[in-house]
Amino acid sequence: NMFVDYFLNSWIINSDYKLIILKNDYNKELLNNYEKIQEKNSELEEQILNTTGLKTRLENQLLRTNLINLVSEKVREYIDTKKIIRIVLEQLKKTIDIKQAQFNPNSSTNKRQISNEIDEKTLISKLFIPVYQGEKIYGEIILYRKNQQNTWQKEEIDLVKNIASLLSTAFSKEELYERIEMQKNELEKTLIQLKNAQLQIVQSEKMAALGQLVAGVAHEINTPLGAISSNLHLLETMAKNNNPNLASILEETMSVNNEAIKRIEKLVKSLKNFTRLDEAKKKFVNLQEGILSTLDLLAHETKNKVTIKTNFENLPMVSCYPDYINQVFMNILLNACQSVKANGEVEIHTYQESNNVVISIKDNGSGIKKENLEKIFDFGFTTKKIGQGTGLGLALAKKIIEEHKGKITVESKEGKGTTFNIYLPIK
Repeated sequence: NMFVDYFLNSWIINSDYKLIILKNDYNKELLNNYEKIQEKNSELEEQILNTTGLKTRLENQLLRTNLINLVSEKVREYIDTKKIIRIVLEQLKKTIDIKQAQFNPNSSTNKRQISNEIDEKTLISKLFIPVYQGEKIYGEIILYRKNQQNTWQKEEIDLVKNIASLLSTAFSKEELYERIEMQKNELEKTLIQLKNAQLQIVQSEKMAALGQLVAGVAHEINTPLGAISSNLHLLETMAKNNNPNLASILEETMSVNNEAIKRIEKLVKSLKNFTRLDEAKKKFVNLQEGILSTLDLLAHETKNKVTIKTNFENLPMVSCYPDYINQVFMNILLNACQSVKANGEVEIHTYQESNNVVISIKDNGSGIKKENLEKIFDFGFTTKKIGQGTGLGLALAKKIIEEHKGKITVESKEGKGTTFNIYLPIK
């Protein structure tokens, strides 16, 4: 069955006829080449088939890698595991050929092994992959597929195992978040309790400071009250006796009474400004007014003992809680007045520095020992004798200033005096 070419040729050689018959093997060579080409073609087809399979596997691997990356991203992004599971199940159905995917959070089995069941009636194959961490099982992923031979590929099982591991991380993250939220709520409650306790301490310290002032304020009020009472008694006596000088005496006593009343009004106003009972909210205030009101209440501490010098520069209004800031002024000024000896001096300088208002209170009193400087703002620390100090005044002052986003510093030399600098931001 092969076509063959023959070449015929003839010659006359020495009067003899010669016939040359040549067989042409060219077609045979073509046939051999064709067979080789066929073999090569088969090899190429096999390579193409292998390449196509590799391409398919790579595409599937890419899809699974993308799914793993997506789940990882959602685990990082969301706290709600229900939302993450819903996304996972939707993407699983798209990525691998399955009939249905679901998550059972109430797994009746406590096993941590992957299992497979086949329903003989419906020929549905179920793949169970548990989601757990340590000893805790959160549930199981269940995949459904029409039963086929070798229905669950290793790559598919590995994919779902990785997803189950990510889901366990999501559940742990959610539990941790819930614990943090509980702790946060507890801390908020504790903070409220601490603030209430702090408020009570502030009020207690204020009452203690006011208690120290009561005697002095009472004396300051009793003096003008005594003058008024004496003048009234004098006028009453003169009126009964029809004294002809009643008119001139009346004019003189009225002048004295008016001055006494003004003194009482000033003390009452100073006391009101100090307590600020009607101003519990933050507001813009003139700090210098608070300082002057505090000095009025400390008059009995300074009279005939301490010289008060003030150097007030023009200051902007400052947003603060006046009640608390006045408490700071009281604590520091009272300490300053009590630390100086007879003919002592307390200097108050207010000025603006950058975005802060500065109140500098300097005394030439006994000063603070070097080893005590770092402790004077500690709660309960005091250098005063038992019954004279609570150890709360400066600690509360520092706390109040810090809550106003400011700071308080102290410089002192034993036997030379002390300087407190209060910095409050201008808002």
